[in-house]
Amino acid sequence: MNNASLYRLLLVDDEPNILNALKRLFDELPKTQVFTAESAVAGTALLRKHRIDVLISDEKMPQVEGHRFVEWVKDRYPETLRIILTGHSDTNAMRLAVNRGDVYRYLFKPWDDNELLVVVRNALEHSRTSREREELVTELTQLVDRRTAELNKALSQLEAKQQSTEESLNNTFAFLDSVIAMINRETGGRTMSRRVSQLARRLAEDRDAGASHVRLCEMAAYFFPLGALSLDISIEDATDEEGEISSEVLQAGEHLLGSTLNLPELAHGIRHLSEHWDGTGTPDRLAGSEIPFISRTVRIAFDYIVTKEVKKTDHASVRKTLSARSGTVYDPTLVARLFDLLSWDDAASVREVPAGRLVAGMVLAHDLKLDNGMTYITAGTTITREMITSILNRIETSLFPLTEESPVHVFRENL
Repeated sequence: MNNASLYRLLLVDDEPNILNALKRLFDELPKTQVFTAESAVAGTALLRKHRIDVLISDEKMPQVEGHRFVEWVKDRYPETLRIILTGHSDTNAMRLAVNRGDVYRYLFKPWDDNELLVVVRNALEHSRTSREREELVTELTQLVDRRTAELNKALSQLEAKQQSTEESLNNTFAFLDSVIAMINRETGGRTMSRRVSQLARRLAEDRDAGASHVRLCEMAAYFFPLGALSLDISIEDATDEEGEISSEVLQAGEHLLGSTLNLPELAHGIRHLSEHWDGTGTPDRLAGSEIPFISRTVRIAFDYIVTKEVKKTDHASVRKTLSARSGTVYDPTLVARLFDLLSWDDAASVREVPAGRLVAGMVLAHDLKLDNGMTYITAGTTITREMITSILNRIETSLFPLTEESPVHVFRENL
């Protein structure tokens, strides 16, 4: 028989004849292993060696009284059920011990065999059930702890992977920005992808759109000009006088991202960049919140950057144009958000410094580009001495150089 399935009963009494009588009685119990000890000290040794389900101890023993012994057992082996067997009646002591939980039952000598068998059988089952319940709780707790640790580890790995992916995407964006600039040499390298992406991200963040939507808005701003490149035109040239983006460009971008790169959500957002808030746009005449959030956000960011930086429109005129189209072309909430985000006195907060006069600690307000339009240092970067050395080296080279008078825009408060 498997020892784990056995009940274990420990009998402690200083009278050998009592022990023998009890052992003969309990040997009748099925699946029960009976241990005997003639003193509390001997009983303690057995408790240390075996997992005991039920302890029956005599009360009057020469070295340690039974109720003192069971108190000790309760403290060290609380899972063992305790029974006192006594030939003396001390009602107050018995009531106190039971109330404290020191003993399961008090039984008297001489005992009735049938009554004693019933009590002990019930005690054994009660003890084993309690122990199994505690073991199950312990196992479940350990399982939860292991699973929690595994989930935390997996979460940490996912966070690390996400961070790595985002860093890779940022590098990809910067590379794409530079490549578009080099291809569109006739535009003077004025690629707007990075600027549109930064503004779209800020609009999405300000709307509490969630990390995934923020990232999608940022990506859509970078990738929708690929449709123009595939048609061998610049994205600026693909925009008409009213600011509407060529449907051929948007279709090409949608196809590239949806079919070639398998990015359906981005493709869907690019498809609807020319939808109008009032439902008069293309290609599906969506209106209001039917227009994907990505489309609404990137469209207003793109129009703002093109109007301000490509067409060189002043702040007041840009604001007037956007306000006039709020509620018709643009989501009015996004227009209001844009006005809140943008500082309309940028000219007062940004200063133009010649490249040859940069000082460590200055913060770039705009991307620093080489003469081919390639982004050399991105906006928001704090200039270091090493960067200044690298910039000065560019001044001396004939390959994509800067000049000492090349304008660099830095924030005034960092001057």
